[in-house]
Parts: sequence; C-alpha cells; structure tokens
Amino acid sequence: MTDMFTGWTENYSIRNNASQWIVQAASQLQQRFPFELRVFDSDNGSEFINHRVSNWLQQDDIEQTRSRLYRKNDQAKADSKNNQVVGKHAFYWHYDTVANGHRQRIYDQPQTQWQRVKNSQLLAEQELAIVEERIIGINPADLTRQINLIQTQLTALARDETQSATTQRQLDMACLVTINQPDPNPTK
Repeated sequence: MTDMFTGWTENYSIRNNASQWIVQAASQLQQRFPFELRVFDSDNGSEFINHRVSNWLQQDDIEQTRSRLYRKNDQAKADSKNNQVVGKHAFYWHYDTVANGHRQRIYDQPQTQWQRVKNSQLLAEQELAIVEERIIGINPADLTRQINLIQTQLTALARDETQSATTQRQLDMACLVTINQPDPNPTK
C-alpha cells in the first residue's frame, strides 16, 4: 500500500488475491502506517470490489475510491511503487505546466518517504518519535541476510519437491539441468 500524499509505502505478501487475504493484509498494513487510513483507493478488480473488503472498510469508517473503468493507468503511481523495493528510491512528485506551448515537468526536491511524512505535519511530535524509533531499529543489512536465508530455504524446498516429483513420475529432467549449468567452454 502506498500513501499518495507522502509516498510512504508498506508491503505485505499474500498467498493470492482472494478477498480474505486482501483484508488480512490491508488490516496489517493499516497498523504499520504512522497515520490514519481514511481512503482506500484501488483498481476495479474483484479482489478489491467485494462484500468482504466493503465490510472491513465500513467497520473502520474508511472511504473506498476506485479507478475508472477501462483506464488502466489510473493506478500508475501505486503500481510503479509495487515494482520497487521499499526505500530504494525517493518518491518524486511532478507537476505538468505549460511552457512555450509545450508541457514541462517540474519536479520537487527528492525526499524519502520518511522525510515527506515529517514535513507533512500529519503526525504529532509523539507519533513522529514512535515512527523514528521504529525506523532506527531497522537494520537493512540484517533484513537482507534474513531475505537471503529465506530465499535459500525456499530454493532448497523447491529442489527437494522437484526431485521427489520427478523420481515419482519418472520424468527426465536432464534438459533442465544443462540449461541452468554454466557453459564449460565460455570462449566458444
């Protein structure tokens, strides 16, 4: 989820796009944002436009807006954020203005999401201190090591499952092994 005003982004992995997982993720993410969720803007997918999500939003008195039908670019800014690693890039706003008969994009100064939240005056001093403490407690190197460990474990699980299935079904996977191996004669 991305806050469109500050660019603050929180991620949560879900099993699939079933409404129960959307509600579970959105509820968890709602708690991670340092400010109140007032509007939930989504695309027109059935994973967002359904009774379960509607009930959750009504329960927390959150307004729901959605993109216009057949306007796939309505969610472009949020969708582009989904393809980035959180905190890797600054959040840029741009403003289109007319200059000499041409549109000219004027960008504001790059800031991190945290800088935008601090400058927005959305949070009281006590709330800012809580978020600051949370941010200070995050060690990117430790997070990277944890992610790498989990990826290694997932790879091992997939390898073991694949080997078991190929043995059980008597499949010849030799062609896949050679595809994934480095070329023994790279100078050819």
